[in-house]
Amino acid sequence: MNYKQAGLITTKPGFRPRRGAPPAAKICRWMGATNTAFQSFLATRRFGSLDGLRALGIFAVMWHHSGLPQPLPLLQRGQMGVYLFFAISGFLITSLLIRERNDTGTISMTGFYMRRSLRIFPLYYAVLLLYVALVPVMDQGPAGSEFFRNLPFFATYTSNWFVPFDESERIIFYFAWSLATEEQFYLTWPWIERYASRGVRRLLLGLLIATVAATHWGLLAGIVSQNTFAFTVLWTAAPPILFGVAGAHLLHTPRGHAALSRLLGWRASAPVLLALLIAQLCVPRGGMVQEYAIYATLAALVFACVMREDNGLARVLQLPPLVRVGVVSYGIYLLHMLSLKAAAVAGMRVGLQNPYLLWMLGVLLVYVTAELSFASYERFFLRLKPHRKEAGTSVSRKQPEGSN
Repeated sequence: MNYKQAGLITTKPGFRPRRGAPPAAKICRWMGATNTAFQSFLATRRFGSLDGLRALGIFAVMWHHSGLPQPLPLLQRGQMGVYLFFAISGFLITSLLIRERNDTGTISMTGFYMRRSLRIFPLYYAVLLLYVALVPVMDQGPAGSEFFRNLPFFATYTSNWFVPFDESERIIFYFAWSLATEEQFYLTWPWIERYASRGVRRLLLGLLIATVAATHWGLLAGIVSQNTFAFTVLWTAAPPILFGVAGAHLLHTPRGHAALSRLLGWRASAPVLLALLIAQLCVPRGGMVQEYAIYATLAALVFACVMREDNGLARVLQLPPLVRVGVVSYGIYLLHMLSLKAAAVAGMRVGLQNPYLLWMLGVLLVYVTAELSFASYERFFLRLKPHRKEAGTSVSRKQPEGSN
């Protein structure tokens, strides 16, 4: 084949390739492979490795709340499981919005919020009501009283703004801060995707990332006072969500996908990034720059897992037990503190005192509880979710949202 005549290679008069440049055929093969990978990515409607990543994230969170000895830096970073969820959400939600716009020419805000509400609210408010019923019976001390003072913030997904964290105090239902962070993302970014132009979206995303990073790094100390609501909003923003949004936009353009493919499109990319993440978490905490490096690795790990279904971690992440845990990870997150407490109390009553066995009993209990919740309660609402229609079709193809 004459690649130049086919229009795949164009040159200006007098052009001479640089010494050592790859031959035209090699360039075209690379371009063809890149385009094939991009089309394969666009055709993927359910990313098979993400439920496995969710499972790893929720195990990390449960370990973080285990109360067990955590002498090594790696064992002290279980909260990074939440930030892994943030990166997944930023990527998936934005991907859904981009694909709906590409397929139909618009984004149905009503459909989006109906799907989100039916997925999130039924279980969240059911668990919150369960806490309202149990706290007066189980905890009549200061923590119980504080829970009811904080209840309006838990009910309105604003606890990350108005419920201060204090390591020396027990704050019942404090884990809702991460759900508040995600809900605030759902309430803001989809409107930008729907109504802003591509240039404005890019500008706003860049400004958001830069402003949030500057806040975390202390660069706005003389501009935004720490006692203001604006500072609180910026401080509680989650960089991994923003990185996930940026990655979704890059991966849904040919040039962006090709650029990321050079770094993350290899089968070995996902295992290498996981190893890098573990190495980063083994280093004692050293400030926000180090934290941002971890956030970037988390986001890159998500991208590497979605760019190709045969990534190097796929065989592990797509194991049925891990996938199942990922599917019910939302229920596990909401119920894990109650289940860990119930397992500890029950274990003590039967003479089981080993803290590690009690924690494993709690993990088993919360998994069973989450499965029962998913099968008997959450699934009813999930069936009510409106399907996202595509141009020229009467039903939607399966959405790339895993267990969301």
